[in-house]
Amino acid sequence: MPLEPRDFHPKVFDGNYFHEAALPEDQLSTDKQRERRARILDAAVAVAGDGGYDSVHMRDIAMQAQVSLATLYHYFPSKVHVLACALDRELMRFDEHLSADLSAITDPFVRLATVVSRLIQAMEASDAVSDAMAHAYVASNVLASAEAEMIRTQTSDMFVHLMEFEDTAGLQRQIADTLTDVWTSEMLALVQGRRTYPEISQRLQTVIRLIARRDP
Repeated sequence: MPLEPRDFHPKVFDGNYFHEAALPEDQLSTDKQRERRARILDAAVAVAGDGGYDSVHMRDIAMQAQVSLATLYHYFPSKVHVLACALDRELMRFDEHLSADLSAITDPFVRLATVVSRLIQAMEASDAVSDAMAHAYVASNVLASAEAEMIRTQTSDMFVHLMEFEDTAGLQRQIADTLTDVWTSEMLALVQGRRTYPEISQRLQTVIRLIARRDP
């Protein structure tokens, strides 16, 4: 997963910018800024769809989003930050889309298993984009720690939303965090070529079955 100088803001190389976070959406004060940020994320996904992680470069994202390179760097210090934020947005959309769709399933662990299956199927169906986002998520743990934590929190929150059983001991969050940690390790294995999408789905389903053996 090679990164080139053109993939980073120039200040990265002065030693003081390495862990600079992307500009958070809640710090954007106007609709125009929020629309521009969304357009940049859309552009990053479009560029990634043409060839995966290695095909994504900041200049191409700027051109696709119809913004200057300086404007792009104002919002995101590197392509890792852009793609990581795009992944966070996709997970949020996935969570919102499935919430109503799964309302008829009463067993919390069946809901978890269903969502994991659909999530991995969706990733496999958009393989080039998923490749880019998975690479960015893995890289963000080193290069963009705030974005990595944002993705982890969003993933864990999604799993919590799916369980919705009576919980007085914080068990839902413990289960969600554990499943998120497994998902994160599986993304690393995917990037390293050690795991396929069906294998990831199978391993996550195994974890859910093991957790479900204990009645919440």
